[in-house]
Amino acid sequence: MNEKRNTYIIAGIIFIILLIIGIMNQSKRDKALTDTVLEVATITDMYNTRGPETIEVQFDYNGKSIKAAFSTYNWKGLRVNDKVKILVSKQHPDTYIKYVGVVR
Repeated sequence: MNEKRNTYIIAGIIFIILLIIGIMNQSKRDKALTDTVLEVATITDMYNTRGPETIEVQFDYNGKSIKAAFSTYNWKGLRVNDKVKILVSKQHPDTYIKYVGVVR
C-alpha cells in the first residue's frame, strides 16, 4: 500500500512541476509579445498535427530573413505562398510570433 501511495505522491509532484514550467513559459511568451511589430510573412509550409495546424512562415525583419512557425486552428483558406500578417517580438523575432490574419 505504501508503494502505491508513493507512486501517487511522485506523480503529483511531477504534475505540479510541469504545471509550473508551463505557466512560466506562457508568462515568458506573453512578456515577449508585449513589445511587437506587425510584419507581413509568406507561408512556406503547412502541416497538420493532432491539435492545431502548424504554419511555417518566412519574413524579413531588420534586414534579416527569418523562418519561424506558429500554430492555429483557424487555418482554412490558408495556402502555401499566401501572405499573412503576424506580430513579431522585437526581442526574439525568430521565436515569438503571433498570427493576426491574412493580407487582403
